[in-house]
Amino acid sequence: MSKLRQFSLLSLLLFLCVSGSITIANSISPLPQSPNKRLERERERIYVREQFSKNFRDLQLTGKALLRDHEAAKLTPGNLAKGAKTINKCARTLRALIALGDMASESPINREIDTAREFDDAIRKLASLIWDFAHNPVHQSNKVFDTDLAERAQTDLLTIINLSKALENKSRGYVSDSHQGNK
Repeated sequence: MSKLRQFSLLSLLLFLCVSGSITIANSISPLPQSPNKRLERERERIYVREQFSKNFRDLQLTGKALLRDHEAAKLTPGNLAKGAKTINKCARTLRALIALGDMASESPINREIDTAREFDDAIRKLASLIWDFAHNPVHQSNKVFDTDLAERAQTDLLTIINLSKALENKSRGYVSDSHQGNK
């Protein structure tokens, strides 16, 4: 019986020492580091939010300008390449910043863009995808999470990345309907 009592007492003391040292370590150690870590996390959160906002805005503005210039027959092959590259960069950055995992499914796109009609379709589709992505309700509230909407946003973003890359690669051969009519 005394051995059991000694074991119990030893176990209790060991438990108190271990839990006490953890409590002491937790109460001493985090105090100097905690404000720094919180401040660091807050700075990082602000930076990520700013990067998201900048790329979100640039994606929309560049897509809108690309469509506007195309419709006004003011788009040049160089401007198409530059705009498509900017859209691609913004979309890739947004994809990295959005913490939704990898729910996107590959949507088929025409990568062989050669005719005025194919350029017109691709530029209009890109602008439409950007609009759909930007106005997806998943961006409106972080309180409600709808996996279908999140998957749609991820798929739109992946398609924007792929289509903008295809437009950038084919931009040297850009022709619009108005340019063909002048030839």
